Amino acid sequence: MAPPGSQQPMTAATDRPKGTILLVVSAIFLVGGAVLQLTHREIDAFEDRHVSIIEIETKEASIAIEALLAGHRRHVRTFALEKSDLLAAYAENIDNRKLRAEIEESLARWFPNYFTFTIANVKGEDLVNDLEGLVGPACQQNIQEYVVSIHRVTAEHAVFQSVIHPQPHNYHFDVMAPWQGPDGLRGVFFVSFYPETVQKILSSHQSPGHFLALVHKQRDNLIEINADGARDHISTHRDIYLSSLEIENTHSQRDVDGSLWRVVGYLQPGLIDDFKQTHWLAAAVLLCLLLTAAAVSARFIVQTDKRRRWAIDELESTIVDLQSSKETLENQAQMMTTMAEEQSQLRQIAETAEQHKSQFLASMSHEIRTPMNAIIGLTMLALKTDLSGRQRDYLTKVQSAGKSLLGLINDILDFSKIEAGKLEIESIPFRLDTVLDELAPIMAVRASGKPLELLYKTAPDVPLDLVGDPLRLGQILVNLTTNAIKFTEKGEVVLAIDLVAMQDDRPRIRFSVSDTGIGMTKQQVAEIFKPFSQADASTTRQYGGTGLGLAICRNLVDLMDGEIGVESEEGVGSTFWFTVSLEQGKAVAATSQQPRVDLRDLRVLIVDDNETARTVFLEAIETLTMKGTAVASGHQALEALRQAQNVGMPFDVVLMDSLMPEMSGLETVRHIQSEDWRSHAPQIILVAAPDQDDLHQQADDIGIDTFLTKPLNQSQLFNAIMNLRSAASPAELSDRTHKVVAPNLETLTGARVLLVEDNDINQQVARELLEGAGMRVSIAQNGREAVAMVAEQPFDAVLMDIQMPEMDGYEATVAIREDRRFQDIPIIAMTAHALASERDKCLASGMNDYVTKPIDPDLLFGALARWISPSGTRREHDAKTTAPGKAADKPRDTLPDVIDGIDMEAARAMLRGNDAILRKLLGDFRNNYLDKDAEIRDALTAGDVEAAARLAHTLKGVSGNIRATRAYDAVAALDHQLRDDAENPQVRQLLDTLSDRLQELKKALADAV
Repeated sequence: MAPPGSQQPMTAATDRPKGTILLVVSAIFLVGGAVLQLTHREIDAFEDRHVSIIEIETKEASIAIEALLAGHRRHVRTFALEKSDLLAAYAENIDNRKLRAEIEESLARWFPNYFTFTIANVKGEDLVNDLEGLVGPACQQNIQEYVVSIHRVTAEHAVFQSVIHPQPHNYHFDVMAPWQGPDGLRGVFFVSFYPETVQKILSSHQSPGHFLALVHKQRDNLIEINADGARDHISTHRDIYLSSLEIENTHSQRDVDGSLWRVVGYLQPGLIDDFKQTHWLAAAVLLCLLLTAAAVSARFIVQTDKRRRWAIDELESTIVDLQSSKETLENQAQMMTTMAEEQSQLRQIAETAEQHKSQFLASMSHEIRTPMNAIIGLTMLALKTDLSGRQRDYLTKVQSAGKSLLGLINDILDFSKIEAGKLEIESIPFRLDTVLDELAPIMAVRASGKPLELLYKTAPDVPLDLVGDPLRLGQILVNLTTNAIKFTEKGEVVLAIDLVAMQDDRPRIRFSVSDTGIGMTKQQVAEIFKPFSQADASTTRQYGGTGLGLAICRNLVDLMDGEIGVESEEGVGSTFWFTVSLEQGKAVAATSQQPRVDLRDLRVLIVDDNETARTVFLEAIETLTMKGTAVASGHQALEALRQAQNVGMPFDVVLMDSLMPEMSGLETVRHIQSEDWRSHAPQIILVAAPDQDDLHQQADDIGIDTFLTKPLNQSQLFNAIMNLRSAASPAELSDRTHKVVAPNLETLTGARVLLVEDNDINQQVARELLEGAGMRVSIAQNGREAVAMVAEQPFDAVLMDIQMPEMDGYEATVAIREDRRFQDIPIIAMTAHALASERDKCLASGMNDYVTKPIDPDLLFGALARWISPSGTRREHDAKTTAPGKAADKPRDTLPDVIDGIDMEAARAMLRGNDAILRKLLGDFRNNYLDKDAEIRDALTAGDVEAAARLAHTLKGVSGNIRATRAYDAVAALDHQLRDDAENPQVRQLLDTLSDRLQELKKALADAV
């Protein structure tokens, strides 16, 4: 029911359709009037347009006829004067065929379009016609009158006359000229143009629907020549009249000068009427359609108004219902608001808890890293001293295990980063065998005391030079292999590596870790990759662990665009596998890696009681193009050696397992050494289990050539045999196995490098490194100077810092690339930004490569070697340039081996042992950077977050370059937090930590420098 007071609006609504209908009808009338007006204008325009065209056509046709007559008038007069004697003879001797032919030939040259000619004497009596016969009486009379008039007036000019002949189709123009003889005027010479000639002119100027005709000036009703041939049937009488319709439609007339004719133009009968009829009919149809539309619209308006009134009634009824529901909705909204406030409070509590967890994890990570850095650093120092082979091996394993442990300490932080979506995967060049080398001592330590075979099985088609994240790949392998060792009491643990696919230089590699351990049930397999999950509660008590390792592995594999899974059988063992897609890297050739002896077809005897180990070693030997034979015991080994000796194909190398039943490896070696091999005694490599390092001394005592520890990768085996065959010592083998081959610096000698860096200490570090490698260095303080210097002088490469005043590294790179001359100059980013996103941003701006601070000399030189091509011209530069690896002699100002807060080993390695430069760098840092924490604090107090972040970033780069590790970690955490969330309360705590680290450095540097 409608509410009270609604009747008045309904009355107004009832009147509304009438007004709408009136508006529609008015619009229809307006449109109809406009249609009629437009139709009338279109008809008038059509008629005016055609009249204008016929006037132009008439004018052009008359001008063309005048031009025709004027041209031939001159020819007629000239011909008559020049041929007067000939014409007289012709007039008197019309039957002389030769004379007639001569005149006709002359006429053909002068008048190519003529039709006939006639000659009359001065009295007009003697008329000579062409072959068609004599002219009629009327023509004779006209000619006589004209001749007499010429004789009476003048005889100098030719004139134009129209002569009307009584014959059909014989209306023509006559061009007449005086006929002069020796005695004066002798007569008149005529040339006649017949209808066909003029008809062509008229036809060429008239368009469809238009007619052109010739009319005699003195007889307006006489039509002489019609271009359409409308007057083809001309009656024998001379007067021909136009019809009244033709006279009415004559729209243009123009006289032909110098003649008795005029050109008239008229439209095709009915042309205008047909156009009018068509357009008025179209207008009438349109008006009918408009009237029909008006009627339909009026009907539609009436119906719509009825529906509208019904809808209004319904709407008014609905409003009443809605008002009754309003209070209910308001109550529900109040309840939802209360719930939202409660959820907001809960979210704030959760975020606070998350922040506390992150702070706790960061603090614990820092406290654990501090002693680990000391362990690794002291191990590095110990490795620089004189050590026995066993001691070097122990310390090398300690160092490798310590580094891996330091990486694994980040597991808990990694899991937190993964949950927050902040963990990023790097993309850097690495070698797969280096990852396996670092994994081996970790596996060996975990397998200590267990009778386990630890084996690597790498397929021969797997590329070793890759681009990806070696730290995260090693982290996954450490988790999987240590888990396998933990849950396996005896048997074997095998790491197999296979190439699954290769697409566009992106290998997809499958890693699988198989063990002979306790295995799992299907239910346990389904839960194994969940966080804080292990097989069951009893497993946790027996074997320990957090249950995070496999969850982290799963997330890392997902970030590396891979898959992970497990196949397991309870009581038999498990196989954990994962696949990752990497990029294929470029192999770096080095002199020290070139084979010094030919190992092809070398005969190798493999002795191992484990069938899997025999298979793995045999495949590796055959992949290295050697010939391998595998046996399962010491007795079989002795028999194989004897048989080979007897047939004249002795073995060159024996790969002997140390731990075998019945006869051990050492006992077998003693038997081999006791026999006479006639100068073909094989060289022996003893392969020990991870916990058999005590055999090293025994092996040395009995003269075993080489001692290796499982697991072995293919490159270790190759290096061992290569050094064995080339008489290399075990110590050299150990060094070569665990060191990264530095780039060949000879290719960089004399290279011109532009260093773009605004920090003095960073400048000095980089400059000393580059000049020590034989390069010529120029320095730009900011991006603007770099752009100018690149334009002024040639450089082989540009080392570009990112964060600089005036113009940063991104802007400078874009400006350099805009000049086509510098499209190919290598630009290498050198920055403290270490995230993958920053690397992508550098490459997107036009840079070629990316090196992080603190500066690693090998990585820096490797990047330069990848992009700088060797140049003969460059090598012939000033002989005084320092050679690679041989810095110019400088006074050595020895520093202490230990400075609290400074990694002296790494700092000295960076500067190639030059303590004088290091002392200067440390002094500059002490004088200029130890108070930067106060400047950062002031900037934050002033609300200038950008300035605080810039100061933190600068301090981060400088502290990294001098290897102030603890200060670097503190400022790196602060720099990250400032960029991520400067309002977080954690910023103050991180700043306090940085202040503590700088105070420690201040005291340490005051004592040492």
